[in-house]
Amino acid sequence: MDKINRSVVICCAAAGVCLLLSGPFAGLNWLFAVLAAGLLAAASLAGGLWTAAAALAAGTVVSAAVGGGVNAVMTALGTAAMAFFLYFGNERGWSFKRMMLTAAAAMVVVSFAEQLAAAYIQTGVINKDSLMVPFEMMFDAFYEQLVAAGTAAGAARQIIDRARVGINNTIVSYIVLSAVTETFAAFLICRSVSRRVFGSEYPAFSFMQGFRMDRTGGIIFLAAFALSIFVGSGFLGAVLNNFIIILIPPFFLGGLSVVLYMMDMWEFPRYARSALYVCIALSLFFPYFSLLDAFAVLGALDAAGNYRKLGE
Repeated sequence: MDKINRSVVICCAAAGVCLLLSGPFAGLNWLFAVLAAGLLAAASLAGGLWTAAAALAAGTVVSAAVGGGVNAVMTALGTAAMAFFLYFGNERGWSFKRMMLTAAAAMVVVSFAEQLAAAYIQTGVINKDSLMVPFEMMFDAFYEQLVAAGTAAGAARQIIDRARVGINNTIVSYIVLSAVTETFAAFLICRSVSRRVFGSEYPAFSFMQGFRMDRTGGIIFLAAFALSIFVGSGFLGAVLNNFIIILIPPFFLGGLSVVLYMMDMWEFPRYARSALYVCIALSLFFPYFSLLDAFAVLGALDAAGNYRKLGE
């Protein structure tokens, strides 16, 4: 077995382990899906589609057999949506925008299906309110953690109630944002594995350097973002928040493109770019210090004014 084939087998095995862990660690199934998708996409590009598909099927069957159940199947569907659309996009020479849009759209469908399936298992009913069921389980666990940490029961309940209202008003947009963010994370993992393990560059990533949104869209996003600060809660605030959340992913990519362009122009070392990706990933676990909003605003400003002219 040559080095490439051995690396493909290792990537597929690692992806299978990620799918297996999604059963006992259901709260982190999104993380395992992202890791598995990135590994399988890279393995597909190096060793062929059917090798990765077989690894996905095997991992899903084992995970479901040891207790993952429906959760294992839904995690596998999310993994497949991200991995194989990244593979097909590269093989067919799609632009970065088209590839991300298609893969993220497939992931959005799977995410909605996963939320509704979890709700149906718990309540036996499927409707818009059912989307909140998985979050209610998370809220209950978080409430217990707050009380255990010494927070007064009344104060903890107020925190949970505010979070519940915020999620309920933006749940659809939240699912869309999560799907796009997870797809982009899988893309970065695929690119890194393709380059470092298989010694091949992911061609579609070159499109990222010139990723830029329309000027009119940038102005509209900035206006909505500024207006949301003054409007606060209420119906108009909920509408603006949903509008902003849906637009954050493309403008986030635009902002990231600007930063990467500046880093190349100023000749930052390679590890600085890796550190940037790590900081972005870590910020997802701290909502009050998320870089998504900051990069989205940067991308909107670039769309309106084009920072890249400064380097020309």
